[in-house]
Amino acid sequence: MSSPVREGLGPTLPELLSARTGRPARTWTRLLIGAAVVLLLVAVGVRLAQREAAEKTGVVVTGGLFPFNLAYDETRLERVDPQRGERLRLVSPPDAPTLLEFTVAQRRLDAYPGDAAGYVPVLASVVADELAAADPDFRLRGEGRARINDNPGYQITFQTKRDGRTVYGKRFLLYDDPDDDEATVNRPTVVAVVTLLNGRSDAVPRADAVGGNGPLKTPLRSFRFGASRP
Repeated sequence: MSSPVREGLGPTLPELLSARTGRPARTWTRLLIGAAVVLLLVAVGVRLAQREAAEKTGVVVTGGLFPFNLAYDETRLERVDPQRGERLRLVSPPDAPTLLEFTVAQRRLDAYPGDAAGYVPVLASVVADELAAADPDFRLRGEGRARINDNPGYQITFQTKRDGRTVYGKRFLLYDDPDDDEATVNRPTVVAVVTLLNGRSDAVPRADAVGGNGPLKTPLRSFRFGASRP
């Protein structure tokens, strides 16, 4: 029987495998075709899973005088009614093994000298004192300047307890930074107060990991001012 290989080309893969193993080339051809079909089905399954995951990405867009937008994983976080003073509240499902909370509120700025970059750290100290006064389990773990996308600000990192369990948190004070030529005219008059709470877990074993790992990473890293998604 003549080989299907064109003259000048080497033997086919089934022929090579047949020569090495002693099995007929036809058997190897069937096995290779079967393996190719399996790989194709796996690739299709992965693609469908990715599409399904994308379809479960929730998007929040708010308008009014304090517009902002973000995205979040609807399979890991639920949007619930905001509490007093909040504009947005995302929480973990009731049966989730780890507590998760992501909230957005707004806070008006008192008249301040200089620019927002110098004033917001002062405000952050006030916020930390307020948290400590309201929560006897509050422990400040760190603070410093922050930037989420194009939004500068300041962050407080802390630890507390919920139902006797350790919970780590971060509170960001973010403001919409005006263009340089508008900075002296349109100074920020309000900050977004973005608060993350994450129960201690393998993904978040310490306070500084909040927002860097786990389901809270997506809404934090996608947060932007404005009423339209990029």
